[in-house]
Amino acid sequence: MKKGNKILAILMLVVFMTALLPLEGKAKANPLELTTENGSVPEIAAGTTHKLALNLKNVSEEEYKNIKVYPIIADEANWPFITDKQSYSQVISKIVPGEIKDATFSLKAKENIESKRYGILVGVAKDDEELFQQVIYVNGKAKKEEPKEEEKAKEEPEIKEEAPQVEEPSYDSGATFSTGEYVATGEENGNASIPRVIVTGFSTNPGTVNAGGDFVLTVNLKNTSTTTKVANLLFDFEAEGEGSDEQTSGPAFIPTSGSSSVYLKEIGANGTANIKISLHSKADLVNKPYGLSLAMKYEDSSATQIEATSSLSIPVSQKARFELSEFELSPNEVGVGEEANIMCNLYNMGRIKLYNVKAVFEGDTIKKTETFVGNVEPGSTASIDAMLTGKKEGKSEIKMTLTYEDEAGKVEKMEKTLKFSVIKAVEETTTDLAVEKPTSSKGKLLPLLLLVVIIVAVIVIFLKKKKKKNLGNEEEELLDEINGSTKD
Repeated sequence: MKKGNKILAILMLVVFMTALLPLEGKAKANPLELTTENGSVPEIAAGTTHKLALNLKNVSEEEYKNIKVYPIIADEANWPFITDKQSYSQVISKIVPGEIKDATFSLKAKENIESKRYGILVGVAKDDEELFQQVIYVNGKAKKEEPKEEEKAKEEPEIKEEAPQVEEPSYDSGATFSTGEYVATGEENGNASIPRVIVTGFSTNPGTVNAGGDFVLTVNLKNTSTTTKVANLLFDFEAEGEGSDEQTSGPAFIPTSGSSSVYLKEIGANGTANIKISLHSKADLVNKPYGLSLAMKYEDSSATQIEATSSLSIPVSQKARFELSEFELSPNEVGVGEEANIMCNLYNMGRIKLYNVKAVFEGDTIKKTETFVGNVEPGSTASIDAMLTGKKEGKSEIKMTLTYEDEAGKVEKMEKTLKFSVIKAVEETTTDLAVEKPTSSKGKLLPLLLLVVIIVAVIVIFLKKKKKKNLGNEEEELLDEINGSTKD
């Protein structure tokens, strides 16, 4: 029986140790999680600059400070971006449990990247001690090869006159245009070349196209043929669709007049012309370029029908739209050197993200104070919380300057004011009163207490002497009585 108990005990010990083995081999989970926005795979086009936005989430129950997020360039040949900086890193000063912080990197893709998936190794460190590394994937998009020009049927005569200047596009970035294929129908005209009408540029008025606003688009045209004019030109504009469902789908730009067609009588040989159309952009467009195709139909001198297409790319700017709540000040006034807490809320009511939001408080009676808010997502709220320190006595107007960056990195600002009072410091007055009152009371009570003690002492001494005297008289009377009785 004892042997059976020993075997049972050994088996139980083996089972217990086996249950502990998975716990020993289990890896410690990362306290922070790194993902892309919405978990999507960003697309990078060759030769263009992109903002790689990453989200860092604290999934632990501890607060972390001085967190650094940085790309790791392990293999320069397979790194899809141009390395124009010594290092890339974003520092997050503090992240509390459950909080999500943004780390955004502005990177320019190489000209020779291929249309494939690239792995970007990103490191996360705390106080320069690496916590973990993670691969973030991006989809590369190779640059399209420019189509070769067709050889002309006959050599065109040399142009002696200088070609007229055409207006360049008003946008510095994102605005592009291209010319598509030409199709000629009708009777052939021997070996004569097809007169081509091309887009040489465009401009908008106003220069920046705002979402929800109207603008006039001017397209610059040129007849490349030096011998043949073109006539009866009909142009039709068609904007690309925006949105994925029935409620949000539709063209990004709509003609304000209701018609998307423009007619032009003719363009002379080697001549130029402009066409204009008034368009309205949808209010819910995001910050990016939107395509606009241009279909052309015209005739040459032999009445040959020619069709061609071109495409434009018009950047749209979505304005930031936010509101600030009323200031909450506690207390309403302070003494010199004292502090008051000021708070208000920022409501991002627009469709774009506000980056690097910062508030600066300035005034004649306070010390300059700055507070960093961070990034504010569309439809979210952020709190502006600061401490104002009294510098000089008086009433003055305090100005708060709020600055932020849009998606293009452009810094914008707005101002808001409030009244604030600083009074004279009361610390010294309160201390004097606290000291004088007990000193005055003690000065009055001390002589009185001393007098009472003296009187009590005199009374006690007098009573003791009187009692002693009475005792002496009684003893004498008693001795006299004893002596008298003895004589008898």
